[in-house]
Amino acid sequence: MKKKKSLIIIAGGVCILVAAFFLKKDIKTDDIIWTSYVHDKNGNINGGRVCTYRDGKRECIDNIALSNVSMKEKNLLVGMQNLYPDAKGFKGIITYNISSKEVIEILDCDRIYDYLDDRKIDFRGNIQVTKDGNLYFFTCGKKMLLYDVEKDNLETLFETSCNQYVLNEGETCLYFSENGILFQYNLTEHTKDKIIDQVNNFTISRDETLIIYEDRKKRELFLMEMETGKKEKLLEVNYVDNLIYISEDNKCLLYTDYKESMIPTNRRVEIYVFELETGKQKKIYRGDYGDNIRSVLWEKL
Repeated sequence: MKKKKSLIIIAGGVCILVAAFFLKKDIKTDDIIWTSYVHDKNGNINGGRVCTYRDGKRECIDNIALSNVSMKEKNLLVGMQNLYPDAKGFKGIITYNISSKEVIEILDCDRIYDYLDDRKIDFRGNIQVTKDGNLYFFTCGKKMLLYDVEKDNLETLFETSCNQYVLNEGETCLYFSENGILFQYNLTEHTKDKIIDQVNNFTISRDETLIIYEDRKKRELFLMEMETGKKEKLLEVNYVDNLIYISEDNKCLLYTDYKESMIPTNRRVEIYVFELETGKQKKIYRGDYGDNIRSVLWEKL
């Protein structure tokens, strides 16, 4: 009898160890935020959503159409508000509080009309803002614009047609991609240096040691070490559309992809978390047919 009890205890202990091992190895996926447009059957935008993924659960926290979104501080998003379906066009740059749902306008769209190009292209890329909330960086037409809230001054920083850019943690430079080349723009000296070419979409780790980018020709994601220039292929993708993000600890990659279909309206967007060390990945969301994810972030809420 004692022998049977011992075997049961040992077996139970092994089960606990195995379970603990797999739980420990599970990919951390908390505090993921994304915004999306919702389309009707004719392809017209008829609304939007702000969603979070926490404790293994997805939650739609509000029905509002936001795009070009970044995080200013805890619970506060910065982005562009789309007025569909009540009106055509955009309201402008706003802040959105995830907890209170409060929207505060920062810059009205009327202020940017003089900067539009001949195709009337307006906002592109995730709007960037300094930690004090005073300086906003965004592309409009063929220009990178700087808006100083305190001075209420809008000016051209440099000429560009980029649709993706990242303000570094030290707020000393902007990384941006243009015509397949990734540049670093020094905000003090107003100079730009080439980092790497053949880049489509990209993201920079917060400590600026890693770049993850989509190859312009191959539809593959690569990791590059900034100090050494060493490159490593991570995975193949179908269509990531600027939506790549590195976790704060540099251990995981957050990205979106579309599953291929012969019928465009049947292509569903999916959000994945990819573990850089092991290559293990986890799908955390599969959108509806009308879902068009506009921004995806990985921040502490």
